[in-house]
Amino acid sequence: MYYLSAHAHCVEFREGAILLDLRTGCYLGFDAATLPHLQSAVANWRSPSPSSSSSGVQTHAVSAHTVIEDLLARGILTSLEPKERRPYLAPPLTSISMPSYPAALGSVPVRHLFSFLLALLHVPLRVRRNKLMPLLGWLDARQYLIDSHTMDLQTLRALISSFHQLRIWFYTAHNHCLFDSLLLSTFLTLHKIPCTFVISVASKPFLAHAWVQIGDMILNDTAEHAQEFLPLLTAGSSA
Repeated sequence: MYYLSAHAHCVEFREGAILLDLRTGCYLGFDAATLPHLQSAVANWRSPSPSSSSSGVQTHAVSAHTVIEDLLARGILTSLEPKERRPYLAPPLTSISMPSYPAALGSVPVRHLFSFLLALLHVPLRVRRNKLMPLLGWLDARQYLIDSHTMDLQTLRALISSFHQLRIWFYTAHNHCLFDSLLLSTFLTLHKIPCTFVISVASKPFLAHAWVQIGDMILNDTAEHAQEFLPLLTAGSSA
C-alpha cells in the first residue's frame, strides 16, 4: 500500500484526475482508465464526490504498474504514511460585496499600507522557483493561531477595500490570480483575519485558478466563476 506524499495533491473529474506536485510546481494528468488502480493502490487517494467515481473502467495492469513506478520515482508516492489530510473544501457560494471606492492612496490607513508592503516583500521571498511549500507552511502555522470566531465583517470590508486600492498601484491582478491570492491571504493573515488560500483546477481544457475565501465566501473573485473549478489544495484556516 502506498500514500500520496505531503507535497502531492489530487482531485478527480469524470474523465480522470489532476495532481499537483508542490515541490516542483508541476501538474500531472491521469485518464479514467488509470484511476481504479490508483484508488486501490494509494491509501489516501481521495475522490471529492460520488459523481467522479470511475468504477467499471477496465485498467491495463502493465500500464498502471508503470504509472505507480513513475510516481514513486518522482517522490509523489511513498510507503510512509503522512499526516492526516484536510477534508475537501466546497467551492464558495457567495462573494463579498464591496461599495465603490476611489483609487487613491491617501484614503488607505497607514497600517494597511504597511502590512500590504510587508506582504509584497514576504510573498516573493518565500516563493522561489514556483515552489509554494514554504509560504503555504507559513500560512498554515500563522492561521492556526488565529481565533476564527473573532472576525468582524466591517473590519474585513475595510481591509479588502484597502487591498484593492493598493493593488492597482503596485500590480495588476489580470491573469495573475496565484500571486494576487498569495498576497491577499498573507495580508489578511498579518491582520489576524482567518482565511483560506485555495488552488483549484478545471479539465477540458485544463485550467488552474487560485482564490481566497472565508467559509463559503470568496474574497477576490465571483462565486459563479469559482464554481467552474474544483478545489485541489487549501492552506490557512480550516474553519
